[in-house]
Amino acid sequence: MYLTHSNQVKGLSTTEYEALREMCRYAKNLYNVGLYRPPIFLCRRALLTLRVELPSSERQRK
Repeated sequence: MYLTHSNQVKGLSTTEYEALREMCRYAKNLYNVGLYRPPIFLCRRALLTLRVELPSSERQRK
């Protein structure tokens, strides 16, 4: 189920409407970044784990 909220804004000039439309787009993009991008601490933990494990795996190959 998708929940949406719609408002009808009347009486805006063209420049005000364009500014409002741009701000809404930025808000949507910011929400999507927060929703779909993994948290930074998980990325850093994975990188630290990779850096620690990589040299040991190379030693086992030699």
